[in-house]
Amino acid sequence: MQELLKKNFRIEIFLICLTSLFFLCRSAIPFLKFPFILLFFGIIIYAIPKYRNLLLTIKYFIRDYCLLLILLGILIIWFLVSNKLYLSIFKDIISTIILFFIFLIMQLIIIRKKELSLFLNIFIDLIILFAFLISISLLGNSFNFFSDAPAFPTSDLSYDSLIGNFDIDINFALLPVIYGIISIFYLLIKPISILRKGIYNFLLLLFSICIFFTGSRRAFLLLLSIITVLVIIQLLSIFRKNTIIKTFGKATLFYIISLFTLSVFFYYFTFNTNYLFKRKTIEFIGSKNVVATQQKIAYALHRYSSILYDNNSYEEFYNIIWSASLNPTDHNPSFDPKDPDSIWGTRIHKTIFPLTGDNIEIVPAESKGYLMDSTCNANTWDGNAYSFTLIGRSFISENDTINASVYCYVSEDFNGTWAILYSSDKSYTQCHYDLENKGKWQKLSINVNGARGETSVFLYFSKFGVEDFSSLTGKVIFAYPEIEIIKDTINNSTSTYTNSMLLKDFHNPTLNRCNLKNIKIIDTNPIISLKNWPNHSRFIRASFFSFPLFLQKNVDYTLTDKDPIRNWVAKFISEDTVYFGYKANIVIDSLKNSFSDIRYVRWQFAWQIYKKEYNWQERIFGGGFNFLNWYGYYFDNDKTRSDYPHNPFLSVLLYSGIFGLIIYIIFMYKVFYYYIKYFKEYKILAVFFIITFFFSFFSSGTPFDPPIMGFFVMLPFLIHSVHEREKEVQKSKPHE
Repeated sequence: MQELLKKNFRIEIFLICLTSLFFLCRSAIPFLKFPFILLFFGIIIYAIPKYRNLLLTIKYFIRDYCLLLILLGILIIWFLVSNKLYLSIFKDIISTIILFFIFLIMQLIIIRKKELSLFLNIFIDLIILFAFLISISLLGNSFNFFSDAPAFPTSDLSYDSLIGNFDIDINFALLPVIYGIISIFYLLIKPISILRKGIYNFLLLLFSICIFFTGSRRAFLLLLSIITVLVIIQLLSIFRKNTIIKTFGKATLFYIISLFTLSVFFYYFTFNTNYLFKRKTIEFIGSKNVVATQQKIAYALHRYSSILYDNNSYEEFYNIIWSASLNPTDHNPSFDPKDPDSIWGTRIHKTIFPLTGDNIEIVPAESKGYLMDSTCNANTWDGNAYSFTLIGRSFISENDTINASVYCYVSEDFNGTWAILYSSDKSYTQCHYDLENKGKWQKLSINVNGARGETSVFLYFSKFGVEDFSSLTGKVIFAYPEIEIIKDTINNSTSTYTNSMLLKDFHNPTLNRCNLKNIKIIDTNPIISLKNWPNHSRFIRASFFSFPLFLQKNVDYTLTDKDPIRNWVAKFISEDTVYFGYKANIVIDSLKNSFSDIRYVRWQFAWQIYKKEYNWQERIFGGGFNFLNWYGYYFDNDKTRSDYPHNPFLSVLLYSGIFGLIIYIIFMYKVFYYYIKYFKEYKILAVFFIITFFFSFFSSGTPFDPPIMGFFVMLPFLIHSVHEREKEVQKSKPHE
């Protein structure tokens, strides 16, 4: 009977750990919210009837968590008395209440230190499992293993948008992966089998690769710090006889050697191999969208390089890694309009030669075909599937002219809607393949005049009424695309640039661009520059997404949210877009690109609000959450958006004043105090908290934001409560 009780108890702790991690890791894998909901309500239904000491536990809970409850109360009060109800704060409140319920259940189940120790062991094992799942998911997004979703990289885009999911904050999504690395180090110190050491080293390598390719600078800097410490340990293990250092050094040696080998290989692959080899390698490893993968890799590397060097734009950095060149001494091949595999055939396609079909004589000799059919990766908009291939982009002035052409063949059994050559200029200049004459080659040509600004030229085909090309029959073949840009020089003569010339000039460091007037040479790489795109924006610019923008007018182009839970909640609660402005004249330093500058100006803006906009009452008791809209308007020029200082102390100061900030500081003092007090027994949890605090210090908006921070600031109060209750039980026992 006693063994059965122990088994049931272990299952209960396992389930509460699993529920907690489903909740905390759903930001990395949104699907996890569904098993969390089932487990969460299942545990509540199971625990409340079983544990009849519920009222006593609630009494202890209120006593032990009084500071947290006060902070939650302040949060709720200022949420209700602000000028309007902010959805982001409402979500924080709901998440915090869920965390309180989780810890209440923990206090019902975990009442002794040995139970807390069991919780720690199960939690660490599950952390490694979740780190593995998250790594696979994030690497799948980075390399498009599971989806052919495109990337929209630009210096103005957040990485959240890059990986194609608006719900993911990549910094906090990586926290469980970092915990997984720390947990493995924690386990490697202990005596384990050679097989487990091998598995752990493989996982360390996987987690490190995941962190590198996701583009989080905070996680990358932390990983570099960890690797530096490991290298020092390896050196110390040579000269020191300390058993722990030697054991740990030996256990992590394979990881260090493998990481170094992979780093050298990746550097050589990135900067010393030709474009075609890179592209074929990405295809070989299973990417369903090579271009999107290239963009994401370039974006991650650009973010890391911007830590030390903030000179190159993302587009320039992309060209360093992936562009082609006509210089025969370069590793990269030239743009060849006769060969789609030279650089311009960027979608999933088949390259065919020789070309056949009626009227084939109009196509230049030796041209290869860029064939797309039902196997081509599709983009989806409003229930319609389409494919676009960027073949050129340029910044042009009013007197410039773009001449573009391509040869196109559409098979007689093609059941798609369009095949087009078109430009993203303000008139959306386009030339359609005549579908009344399918089965023959046609030349599609466009002429664009006076389209000031950035203009891109695309090859495009679509099928309406479907979300992919699985039902598409027939094929579309494009061949020999050409773009000619005629620009004025200073002496008013005419200068003509073709694809090849433009590509050559773009990579020619000796080109004297001072002799050209406002020319940015066209780049045939698949990069879209979307200017002034706000972070997490759900609106797409016309220059990138095609047919809805020139087919329909007065259409809401907001992306469809497919999450059923959010759609259900949106029926009852929606964001209030009314704007209540500030009155003070707030001026701060200009916004720069680097991480430190972005955070500094946001913090400076918070201090200016507190000093100039708030009266003495608001400085003491706070001004509510009206500052969220002020941030959205100031930094994104959008009165409907909300933003925040990206620092929990400043956020607390703004919404609850000095009064709330003092309570928050006392609360954080208690958190640090308990972690230090119980560090010997729960050192790994203390390390988790320090890492989480480091991430949250630059991103959080409330004391319990994000939930993973809320979890680790509540956890030491549970630890303290268990220790105190065990002391009370021991004191109440009669002396033997």
